[in-house]
Amino acid sequence: MGHRLSYLPLDFIKHAIPGRYDVVWLSNVLHIYSPAENRKLLRNIARVLAPGGRLLIQEALLHDRHDLAPLGANLFAVTMLLFTDRGNTYSVREATDWLMCSGFQRVSLLNMKAGTGDWEGGILEAVR
Repeated sequence: MGHRLSYLPLDFIKHAIPGRYDVVWLSNVLHIYSPAENRKLLRNIARVLAPGGRLLIQEALLHDRHDLAPLGANLFAVTMLLFTDRGNTYSVREATDWLMCSGFQRVSLLNMKAGTGDWEGGILEAVR
């Protein structure tokens, strides 16, 4: 399967993503950027996904902006506010809104089993 996977080092906020993909895995990226930068990134990814292609997002997402669940994501939000210029921890709803506005047709939260660390909150799956 290794021959079917590729790694592409580039600044995906500043540069166009080359190629066409069936699946894009985005891991621990959204919290680094502002909402505007995340919308731009997600539009760039939507452009290179094949029709029916999937974007999988592993991220420390809040369940709700007004709730403290999961606690780890809220503590991580404090870290982002202290140590980044524009990073934050975003809610599932915020990320879903960005995805839908970026051209994705369906967004769902894939629940993961307990004990999987960061992934316990789930993985967002967006279909183009």
